[in-house]
Amino acid sequence: SIHSRKYIMGCHHQRFYHFKFAQKCYEQALRIYKVTLGYEHLCVARVLHNIGIMYHAKRDNGVALKCLKKSLSIRSSQTPTPDPSSISKEGEAIRAEDAALWLSIAESHCWIGKIRREKKNYTEARVCFTTAHRIKVAILGKPHLESAEVLHNV
Repeated sequence: SIHSRKYIMGCHHQRFYHFKFAQKCYEQALRIYKVTLGYEHLCVARVLHNIGIMYHAKRDNGVALKCLKKSLSIRSSQTPTPDPSSISKEGEAIRAEDAALWLSIAESHCWIGKIRREKKNYTEARVCFTTAHRIKVAILGKPHLESAEVLHNV
């Protein structure tokens, strides 16, 4: 589909710091996703997240933060439960879709935390990183590398 190709092209251009082309591809994908899937769809959140990361790389943290917060809002509204630790009982497997959604929420918190830390808002950054850590521990377990990496930011 054209929107998926535009999104993938945006990711490719962003990886090589071709921000002008990446932005154009992301904006086209975002426009198509919003029309076909709605403004609150997880695909919209994914594109907004990547746009936020791109603006962070361009040192425009105001726009980056706005995109990342909107992405987080959309993702958070889609969770099956209000707390990641409640999505599975001891010994039960976590549905892959639920785990992926919670991990994307944790990733949004990490990026927002990075921007807040750069702005020297250390208290707010700590809240973001602590939230991301709590999610990753609930989904991946305490000894997992990604759970430990978040602690490095706190």
